[in-house]
Amino acid sequence: MAVLVQPNMMGALITRLRSFSEITALVGTSPPRVASEFKRAWTPAMPTYAIRLNRAGGRPSQIDSFRKLSRVDVFCYGPDITRADMLMEIVEPALCPGAAAANGFVQSGCVFFGIEPETDAIVTLDPDTKWPYAWMPFIVDWSVVPVP
Repeated sequence: MAVLVQPNMMGALITRLRSFSEITALVGTSPPRVASEFKRAWTPAMPTYAIRLNRAGGRPSQIDSFRKLSRVDVFCYGPDITRADMLMEIVEPALCPGAAAANGFVQSGCVFFGIEPETDAIVTLDPDTKWPYAWMPFIVDWSVVPVP
């Protein structure tokens, strides 16, 4: 019996964000400051533009067993609160293209049926570092079956 290896949903979202020139113009390209963890290499430049994605649970889909609903928290950092929020305003439509009925896409072998914001962005300062950031949770409807 073969084991079904799920696609790397988080890696696919990171690749998607890195594919938009409007985002890489701010977060850089070498290396881009978009990841699922905060990189030490980013620290000397902070506060600057950076995006961190954090998988934060979820639940099985009620539609079928090959779909998952995962929560992904997106943190957009910026030089100040206004620009952190501006970066989030670019990230949101990159993750949620078009109307709810047509916002699916395929990225890096992962099928996304839709991504929806769970709330509006929360813009604040990190209590420890005082770095400004915007935070928004998203619900990601995706397939555990990889596509070529």
